[in-house]
Amino acid sequence: MNVMRSAFPRLKRAASRLVPHRRHWRPYAEINANVRTIERLLRSFGIGRGRAQEIAGELRADLQEAAATGNAPETVLGPDLRGFAARLAEAHGRAPVPSRVWLIVLTMGLPMAAVALGTYIAIGGGENLGLDYYSISLTTHESVPSGDGSGSIREVSYGDAWLPLAVYSLAAFVGVAGAFGLTAWMLRVIGDVRLGATLRRLAVVLPVTGVAGVGAAMLVGAASDYRTTQRVILAEGLVAGSWLVLGIAFAREWARRVVPSPWQGD
Repeated sequence: MNVMRSAFPRLKRAASRLVPHRRHWRPYAEINANVRTIERLLRSFGIGRGRAQEIAGELRADLQEAAATGNAPETVLGPDLRGFAARLAEAHGRAPVPSRVWLIVLTMGLPMAAVALGTYIAIGGGENLGLDYYSISLTTHESVPSGDGSGSIREVSYGDAWLPLAVYSLAAFVGVAGAFGLTAWMLRVIGDVRLGATLRRLAVVLPVTGVAGVGAAMLVGAASDYRTTQRVILAEGLVAGSWLVLGIAFAREWARRVVPSPWQGD
């Protein structure tokens, strides 16, 4: 009996080394801070508000149970809150990356818009924007007598039918290649783990929304009798650009979805 009494203090000291203790530790304040951080990270990874709050409530209960037994939050969360939130997100079918959709809209849209505007100005469209310059004409215009004996003059145009198609195709290739190149570079610089998935889904989605955007812009032009005023040109550009933004947002959201992985807690 005396042996047990003498051994008990030593066992108690040994156990105290295994259980984390903190001087002036306020467990519930730290629990609340950790839960808020995890919930915020889950929302940034694309998990909806309701589901994120549900997960946070379950986590809070686990942390409170750990605190009641004298354990610190790290016994549940591990040393890295972001890593814990990433595993939670993957278990619910979301890649642990922020949306960054507006960054991708910027890196995709700037090269396309620059090439489109440059091509439009180069072939003479700049006159519709109030610019005065020498432009490249894809067709030849000539004034000839009408031939009806009235002495009137009519304007005719002629040229190689393939030239406009070649110019527009080259411009489209340069704009799209520049957009994908700039986006890939930017996502690689910031270490986005869904870079490849994002580019693949953009390649699938953008041709569809691009055709839809061009068709919608043509409808706007038809509704205005194809006038070339600045207001009509701006409206056509906004309609086509809106479809581009919609396609980018859809592709990025698609890329952030993953097959749910089994939960592996610490």
